[in-house]
Amino acid sequence: MRYFLLLIFIFTVKIASTQELSSSQKAQISELMQDAQEAESDKNTTKAADKYTEIATIYSNVSLSKAEEYYNEAFRLSKTSYEKMSLKNLIGSLYENKKHYAEAAKLYQEALVYAKETENEEKYVLNTYKSIGDMFQKAKQYRTAISYYLEGLKICIKYKNKKTASDILRHISNCYLQNGENQSASKCSGLMDETLEKINQEIFGKQSNPENRAELSNLRFVISKIGDENKGLKDSLLSQINDIEQLQNQTRSLSDTLNSQQRALSLVQKNLSDKSEQLTKVETYLQQRNFALTAAIAIISIITLLAILTLRGYFIQRKQNKLLAEQKKIINLKNEDMTASIRYAERIQKALFMPITDFNRIFPESFIIFKPRDIVSGDFYWFGELDDKIIVVAADCTGHGIPGAFMSVLGITYFDEIVNKSKILQTDTIVNLLRNSIIKGFHVSDQTVQAKDGMDLSLIVLEKKTMKLQYTGAYNPLLIIRQGEVLIFKADRMPVGFHDKYTNPFTKTEIDVQKDDVVYLFSDGYLDQFGGLHGKKFLFKRLQEVLQKIYHKPMEDQKEIIENAFKQWQGKYEQVDDVLLMGFRI
Repeated sequence: MRYFLLLIFIFTVKIASTQELSSSQKAQISELMQDAQEAESDKNTTKAADKYTEIATIYSNVSLSKAEEYYNEAFRLSKTSYEKMSLKNLIGSLYENKKHYAEAAKLYQEALVYAKETENEEKYVLNTYKSIGDMFQKAKQYRTAISYYLEGLKICIKYKNKKTASDILRHISNCYLQNGENQSASKCSGLMDETLEKINQEIFGKQSNPENRAELSNLRFVISKIGDENKGLKDSLLSQINDIEQLQNQTRSLSDTLNSQQRALSLVQKNLSDKSEQLTKVETYLQQRNFALTAAIAIISIITLLAILTLRGYFIQRKQNKLLAEQKKIINLKNEDMTASIRYAERIQKALFMPITDFNRIFPESFIIFKPRDIVSGDFYWFGELDDKIIVVAADCTGHGIPGAFMSVLGITYFDEIVNKSKILQTDTIVNLLRNSIIKGFHVSDQTVQAKDGMDLSLIVLEKKTMKLQYTGAYNPLLIIRQGEVLIFKADRMPVGFHDKYTNPFTKTEIDVQKDDVVYLFSDGYLDQFGGLHGKKFLFKRLQEVLQKIYHKPMEDQKEIIENAFKQWQGKYEQVDDVLLMGFRI
């Protein structure tokens, strides 16, 4: 429906050949582009196609090429034949309004193919045939227009769509007239015979009405334009019209007779109804004699039954309330035991985490924001010092709560083995070995199960003497702010775990850092939080803007500002994921 509304809008607006976009239109297009790209990233192709269609609608008044470009973007994302048909019709209408009839005809033909795939011949195929006929009539290609009108007329007759058939016949009559009186009658006699046959079929079996008579009048006018050199053909066609009119008159006569008989039948039925009403009154009088006794017996029976049911319901309810109280007590005890176990798991998990005071010792200007969604967390951080190098990890395990916490314990264990025991200090090698350990640790051959187990992360190794920083990321990017300039380093688009690209090695980015550079590592929990006025995600762009405004402030002040921004954005919404954000100044 949305595409047909846009199609009507395009037809009613005159497309300007040279016109500039207003500032508000440019802003609207920019916003729509951002929404479309976000929708594509979220794999919401329907929303993205809608946004591209809105952009094309704006350009339809300014630039034919731009409008077609964005309609084609919407077409690329379209899934159903209905959507593809609608978009082809929209693009065709643009060319038709610019009088590029050849291009418009090609696009309408493509739309016709998709219309036939919708399996709604009466609605979409019929409308498309009629639109093509209208376009060729506008282009003064009358014979071609008539051929498409006749295809539409066949569908009208098939589905008995008399209203549209009448409209198509008027267009056919106009095409004959606009084609000129000197056209050879023999060349169009085939089309005329076919049109007469369709009207003849439409009239047989139906009551004559003013619309039929109007169509016959139109055809009689068209036939009168045939020259006298084809008088025999002309007389033959007029004879058919006379036969059809005679049939209409006979139909009207039969209808009048039937109406008279129906009126007589109605009088008989009224008399029978009056007799039946009198009989009903007699039966009612007889029934009322025993009504009082019957009513009294029924009332006593109902009162007795209600008393029994009420008493029975009271005892059942009392028994159920007692049972519910016992079940509630059992559930509360189990919940207390479960909560106590999870609280103990929280203490174990926190014991595995390195103290934040050690992180502040390594980086005097630093902070760590760690907010589990549940009691325990699937996000974790890890850091260490080895051979004058500092290793920092911000990781996000699959899931949250207890499943995520188990994965975080494995992650911390693997980092201890790879870095502290094996002395590996190359970020890409560390992540590749971590992935191998995770895949081997689960011993699962089913790829659909393995794909659920893993983590996303940002990993850096900083050598302070040389001011060299290595970075490897799995989905999570690295953000550095240097004197107000934001530097973004993208991660590899795969998780640390089983994946269709699990044989591809992770890559390493080497960065020359400077004194007073501020480095930020984070999971996706902050970015994915719903909130604000419209309940949307916080997203990376908004976090980047917050950090760019506060990077020069003391790190403790930054932590407070970032936490307050998160609470203000979250508002009434629940926290959707674990949140981890680390920052330090070099």
